[in-house]
Amino acid sequence: VQLVVQFAPAKPTISQSSPVTVTENEDQTLTCSVSNLGNPAATISWLQDGGALPSHSRFNVSSDGLTLTITGVLRADAATYSCRATNVVGMETSDGVQLVVQFKPAKPTIDNSSPVTVTEGDNPSLTCLVSNLGNPPASISWLQNGGALPSHSRFGLSANNLTLTITGVLRADAATYSCRATNAAGVETSDGVQLIVQYPAENTNITCNKPDSQHLESSSLECTCTADGVPAVNSFSWTKDGSTPLPTGVTTAEEGAKLVFISLARAQSGMYECSASNGIGAADQADVSITVRYAPEDTTVTASPSTTVQEGQPITLTCTANAVPAVSYTWTKDGGNVPSGASVSGGSLQIAQLNRSDSGDYTCMADNGIDPDGQDTITVDVTYPPSVESFNADSNPVDENNSVTLTCTVDSNPDSTITIIRAGTGSDTTLAQGQGTTLSHTIQDVNYTMTG
Repeated sequence: VQLVVQFAPAKPTISQSSPVTVTENEDQTLTCSVSNLGNPAATISWLQDGGALPSHSRFNVSSDGLTLTITGVLRADAATYSCRATNVVGMETSDGVQLVVQFKPAKPTIDNSSPVTVTEGDNPSLTCLVSNLGNPPASISWLQNGGALPSHSRFGLSANNLTLTITGVLRADAATYSCRATNAAGVETSDGVQLIVQYPAENTNITCNKPDSQHLESSSLECTCTADGVPAVNSFSWTKDGSTPLPTGVTTAEEGAKLVFISLARAQSGMYECSASNGIGAADQADVSITVRYAPEDTTVTASPSTTVQEGQPITLTCTANAVPAVSYTWTKDGGNVPSGASVSGGSLQIAQLNRSDSGDYTCMADNGIDPDGQDTITVDVTYPPSVESFNADSNPVDENNSVTLTCTVDSNPDSTITIIRAGTGSDTTLAQGQGTTLSHTIQDVNYTMTG
């Protein structure tokens, strides 16, 4: 009599270590190993996430059941796979192996229509849209004209890099921008978006066909206005001494860019200003002085005895200019009225006793009625000795073993040497010394012997 002993198969194992990473559309093979198929010999089957494999021709199992091949892996195939050995005695299932399907990201798009037109100084933002970042999730980068962005703090990226913001955009930033999604499975780059940086008219310049020395009465003269800008400057207008219309005998040509004097007359003398515009921002101006004779020149201010004078001492400022006809003089201090104690007579300004508040910029303007006025500025510096404004401690009284900070504030011009001393019975002790208007000194671990 033959005795047949039936027994269950051994637990299968999958040869590939978990996780198994594969790129979408590649083929992937998993191999099941069973050290003992049992008796009777077990049959081998494969499971996906604990259930049956999809009934799709892409899933191919070898005749012995030990090999599973997935042809043209799709991202939907990402799952946990296990193999199972089954006979009449029992069933054993392997540990699962996770199949990770990597796939490249979708092609990004930029959520801004091309071209993107901005004005210099704006803070434009470009937003990258990616419908699927792929697996693993793609990283986002930005390109300028197909290369890396400039390494400048003005180019800022959001936390996920999906938004590019250019702070204070410059005309040099005009370029084609694209965003790129990159992962281990591939790279996709958006179509480029052109950034056009507009800027208002600038570098306005006026050139005349004759030098000043030849602006003679009854002669002809032409002056041409040019300017840079994006878009191109297409509007020019002229004023004389800030007013319109232009004087009799003065016309424009070449769509306003050229100023034509048919026959110079002394009534046409003055400051002519060209205003250039391209419709972006404010117009830009340039001016030229046209005079049959000549406006004030070589305007100079001198100081006696010096521009640096001690408080309480006198000073005299003298303004001179070369002009025909003779000029009259106007004085200002820091753009406003001169001090009430100043005495003005023509080109001379005198202060008998300087006060510290008299320090500042004194401007002399020379005018003979033909623009531009001549002017010169001189800086008067009034010096005065130091005076202690305050001397205090940050806490007083102070607990023993704590620290205390002494601060001395001084008013002077120029800055003073400040010394903090501790008076003693025998001699004084210098605690701190410095140059400036404020000096602080901290005493650590105060004890009762420091009282004073």
